[in-house]
Amino acid sequence: MAVSLQINGDGMSVNREITLTQAGKIVAFIGSEVEGETPLQPVRLGAGLLDEQAVNTPQSRQSLREKLEAANAKTHAQRITVLGYHLASLSQEGEFTISELKQLYPQAREKMPPNFSRELDLAITAGYLEGVHGKKDTYYVTNTGEDSIIAGFSGSVRKSSKPKTKATSAKPKAVSAESVSEAVRELHPVTPDLAGYQNYHAVGTKGLKVLWILAYAQANNIDKLSPREIAYIASKLRDKIDARDINGLTVTAAKNGWIAKDNEANYSLLFTGDEHLKSMVAGDGAN
Repeated sequence: MAVSLQINGDGMSVNREITLTQAGKIVAFIGSEVEGETPLQPVRLGAGLLDEQAVNTPQSRQSLREKLEAANAKTHAQRITVLGYHLASLSQEGEFTISELKQLYPQAREKMPPNFSRELDLAITAGYLEGVHGKKDTYYVTNTGEDSIIAGFSGSVRKSSKPKTKATSAKPKAVSAESVSEAVRELHPVTPDLAGYQNYHAVGTKGLKVLWILAYAQANNIDKLSPREIAYIASKLRDKIDARDINGLTVTAAKNGWIAKDNEANYSLLFTGDEHLKSMVAGDGAN
C-alpha cells in the first residue's frame, strides 16, 4: 500500500510515493514532543495492525498480542507474517531474521509452532514472505503479505500500485509432456511407492514431496529435474505442485543442504536429503 508524501518549504519540494512503514516512521518522528512546540496528534494511516504499528507513540501503543488479533492471524503462517512485519518495521532494511522472530513468541504469548520450518514454508508459498538473497535465515514481508495483514487475512486483499515481488495464481498451470525431457516422459507408470521411502501421499508437506520426486527420478537414473518436470511427475501422482512454487517450497531443503540447484534452475537430491527422506520411514524426520 503506497502513501503520498508532500513536503513544501523554503528551498525544498518533495512529492513522492512511500510505503506505510516509511510513513509511520515519519509520523512517529514529527509526533514526538519538541521543546517549545505543541506535539502533533497521531495520524491514523490504515486499519487494525498498521494504525498502531505506524504510530508508536506513548499515547498509542499496541502489544504483539493485540497486533496478532487486529490482523486476524489465525494460522501459524499468518502469525509468522505478522511478527515478521513487526520486526521489519523496526529495521532500516525492512528485514528480519528467524532467530529474532522466534524470540517474539513469549512476548506475544504464543506457543512456538511444533514444526516451525513447515509453517515458514507455508508463509513463503502463500507469497507473504520472501528470503533475502545472500543472507541466510533473513526474510522480508512482500507486498502481498502487507496487503493481507491490512485485509485481516480475509482473502479480500486490496490491490497495490507497487509491483508485486511474486506473481501468484490460484490455479496451477498444467505442464505439457512436450515441455519435459524424453527421459521424464518415459517414466511409466509413475507410482507413489518407492522402496526404502514413505509412500508419496504419506509425506507431510509439498516441500518434502519435491524431495521425494527427486529421489524417484534418481531411482530411475535421472539425476536432476527442472521445476516443470517436478510438476509433471507430481501430476502423474495425482497431485498438484505448481512449477512456479518450487523455489519457495524448497527454501528449507536448500538451507539444510538437502538439494542442489544448478545455473539452469535444475534440482538434484543430495545425500543428506536422501538420508532425511529415508529417516521418515522410521518416523524421525518431520521437516
